[in-house]
Amino acid sequence: MSGMIPKEVIEQVRQASDIVEIIDGYVPLKKAGSRYKACCPFHKEKTPSFNVDPARQYFKCFGCGKGGSVIDFVMLYENLDFPAAVRTLANRAHVPIPEAYSAENTAEQNQRERLLNLHAAVTTWWKSILRRDPAGEPAREYLKSRKINSDLAGEFNLGYAPDSWDATMNWAKSQGYDNATLELAGLVTVNETGRRYDRWRGRLMFPISNESGQVVAFSGRLLDANAKAAKYVNSPETPLFSKSRILFGLEKTKRAILDARTAIVCEGQIDLIRCYEHGFKNIVAPQGTAFTEHQGRLLKRYCDEVILCFDADKAGQNAADRSVDILLQCDLHVRIAAIPEGEDPDTLLLSGRDEQFREILTTAPAFTRYLFDKACRENDITSPRGRSLVSEKMAAVVKKIPDPTQRHTVSMEIATRLQIPLSVFQEEMGKVREVTPRTSELRGAVDLTGPNAAAPVEAPARPLGPVADVIEVMLTLLLLHPQVVPIVQRHLDTTWLAGLGGSEILQALLDAHAHDAWEDASHFANERPANERDYLAGLLINPVPLSAKAAPEDFALEQVLRIQHLWKLNRMAVLEQEIKSGLLSPDELLRKSKELLDIKRSSA
Repeated sequence: MSGMIPKEVIEQVRQASDIVEIIDGYVPLKKAGSRYKACCPFHKEKTPSFNVDPARQYFKCFGCGKGGSVIDFVMLYENLDFPAAVRTLANRAHVPIPEAYSAENTAEQNQRERLLNLHAAVTTWWKSILRRDPAGEPAREYLKSRKINSDLAGEFNLGYAPDSWDATMNWAKSQGYDNATLELAGLVTVNETGRRYDRWRGRLMFPISNESGQVVAFSGRLLDANAKAAKYVNSPETPLFSKSRILFGLEKTKRAILDARTAIVCEGQIDLIRCYEHGFKNIVAPQGTAFTEHQGRLLKRYCDEVILCFDADKAGQNAADRSVDILLQCDLHVRIAAIPEGEDPDTLLLSGRDEQFREILTTAPAFTRYLFDKACRENDITSPRGRSLVSEKMAAVVKKIPDPTQRHTVSMEIATRLQIPLSVFQEEMGKVREVTPRTSELRGAVDLTGPNAAAPVEAPARPLGPVADVIEVMLTLLLLHPQVVPIVQRHLDTTWLAGLGGSEILQALLDAHAHDAWEDASHFANERPANERDYLAGLLINPVPLSAKAAPEDFALEQVLRIQHLWKLNRMAVLEQEIKSGLLSPDELLRKSKELLDIKRSSA
């Protein structure tokens, strides 16, 4: 498969990347005995709980639970997929990725690289026109009127597309780009007569970048207020760009969002740039008014909470309503900032009302409270009819809350304020048709060609459920003393593992040994899903205490007997329940009664 990196190269990269050296480049580490410690970069804490083990080349935070190898750390900190993290470390360690396996060795990737290079070159050219070319004077005047200085414009790579039908096209051709590439990139449009012309003419240009900071599209703002044309013109869908999958500004603001675990969502580029300038850096803007599911999933990778900061007009409020549904499906807590009518973040901050804007964000109510207050303003809740309408509207809203405790709490608040019994409101919710996210749209695919593709975002890994004590002890034993695995394999019936939390990890470990695929504990952990890697990292760095008296071989047999005993107890309980049910046929009753008796005899 194109883009696949062979295991031997991944292992070479891992061995060439000392975990202490790599992590110390991101987070200052302090030696603590045989390990290194720091405050975790993935959650806020005052007492260091982030551990790095140089012997096992693993990290683990005992505060937030994240852990894994050096590749896992780079994936988490840089928010990269696995192949991109491997390439990042390979570049740092000067480990070449063989051309035969390189994603760039495909025609599709070659085309992609050419499009990325074109976008980068055009960005630089338009930026130079804005800065010093006489043709860019209209854009400079506009930015001056909006109080966006040259440094701020430069930080966001703003540019100016000349007011000409073919200036950009001719310049790009002079750089070696052909018509097909210009059309594919969306820089050039072809009319019905076959004539080619620049898509953007006389517009202030906002480059749109992917998470890695590579320009993949543009948004052009009209400067002539009297012109009969769209205020903004965006890039069309291209191999690099899908507007439903990109968030403007994320490449600059993702670290601030990760640190705050909260994202402010505004409507447009100017609002975002103004907020960024004034220190509100945990902010993004969708490519359009409302969120898409892909954008919601993308944002979920960085935060737990979203503050919608849309205009107070009807269009802005409708966009907020639509966005709430998507964000809830993505398991994000949603609050809605009440921007004064006629204002937006740009006007508030530009007039020096930073503290007012901060207060609006800090006190932004949960979406349920905001929508309830709005519904109450629109209906007379002193009348039975008004209460009924508000109850009906809010039942549909509350039904969407995924957490049952939060849903119950909000239901009680609404019932109390409407002065109706909770049971009545719950009955209203029962009438609402269940709305669930479409699995096909929420399930993403991993991009094996690096971080550049506008690909679906991978859904977060399912949290690992509770691990049974006996399984945890057995895993620790086999990870630290792999020589006892053959003893366990000979005496353990794997059917005994049914129903024990974490048994799938133990089964995978035994399978790795059985198929001669075992190298060491670190390699095994690296092959497991992300949720299991976090758990295994904790076991490797902070193992469960084992018996100091018994030899590992004897202790292994003790754990096998413990697992067998637990299985017998569970099996007897199931059999007794089935026998008492009265639903068995005579033959089934006889067979299960005999099985129960046999188990009891063997346990005596």
